[in-house]
Amino acid sequence: MRPPSRWFPSLFPRRTLCPRRGTSHEVVVIEVKFRISDFDDFQRGVYQCVQYRAVMEAQQQEGSGRRVRSLLVTETTLPADLVRTAKRLHIHHLQAAPGGASS
Repeated sequence: MRPPSRWFPSLFPRRTLCPRRGTSHEVVVIEVKFRISDFDDFQRGVYQCVQYRAVMEAQQQEGSGRRVRSLLVTETTLPADLVRTAKRLHIHHLQAAPGGASS
């Protein structure tokens, strides 16, 4: 994942990096969970992505045509049942190595 070209002011908690303009046709909301996160925190992260996406979709100007995508970034593997839940809810998942390099 390449660094963002422009970050927008966040309406969400500071640990959340969102939203980000992906292209002129999309906005990406990002939730980050660190290696110290447990199952409950990961589960919260999945549903926070759903919430953030809904808020951004509601804020889109009518007729803008921009798609809103949700991305959950974790430093560790997401449990299998949460992977299935995220896919069902159309949440993209990225496991990033500590220190910034993607795995």
